[in-house]
Amino acid sequence: MITESVKKEDQNDLKSEDSQIILKESFKDIEDFLSSTANEMEETAGFYRIGEIEKGNEQLLKSIESLEIMVELVEEIKRMNKLEGNRFLFEPSTLSNTQDKMFEVLKEISSAQSDQDWVRLADLMEYELLPAENELRTQILQLGKNS
Repeated sequence: MITESVKKEDQNDLKSEDSQIILKESFKDIEDFLSSTANEMEETAGFYRIGEIEKGNEQLLKSIESLEIMVELVEEIKRMNKLEGNRFLFEPSTLSNTQDKMFEVLKEISSAQSDQDWVRLADLMEYELLPAENELRTQILQLGKNS
């Protein structure tokens, strides 16, 4: 009976260690992805600034796709946090507020694109969206350090 109990504890410790390793590796992958997303956004703004509108539009689509993945990631983190008994020690509304900022900027970017106001679009990317993305990235990476 006692040996069975000890074996179960050992298995639980291993599962916990394995999940910690997987979690840390996942956050490293996330960090790499988020860094490349920031680079995409900077590149997009640059294309619009130099008048490379077609390239800017193509890159904007990639940036938006990356942001969609980031939003899905945030939702998954929130879901995991609930399942893990709030182990990440963060206020989900903090992530939600940053997401809301990003959505507002994306609406403005869409308006600038419709108006073909490329300078405004580049400014929104560089001075509004990128800082919001950096804020979200920092919040997500902080979760990885706290896990």
